[in-house]
Amino acid sequence: MSVTTTTSTECTLRYAHGGDREAIVRLSQLDSQREPTGTLLVAESEAGIVAALPLEGGGPIANPFVRTAELVELLRERAAQLSAEPARSRRALRSRAIRLVRSATAA
Repeated sequence: MSVTTTTSTECTLRYAHGGDREAIVRLSQLDSQREPTGTLLVAESEAGIVAALPLEGGGPIANPFVRTAELVELLRERAAQLSAEPARSRRALRSRAIRLVRSATAA
């Protein structure tokens, strides 16, 4: 009898914020890449931020010790969705995300 087990990990895709800087620096060092600049989308799991993608161009960075290929693809798909949205909607969503993060850290 063979038993197949699957593991599932929850992951959140979100905009990076100022509090993520240390994790982004560490991630870029793990991936032997330069620290990305500009607006970033990140993939975060219980292991922390495991992948990031700059929205203004440039390649992704990812933790080489975690399976991130699918997460990087999701970040690329989300970035494509965001670039297809009108600029005004993107600014409103990003502004809302920043406000939510700030209010959560203020509590």
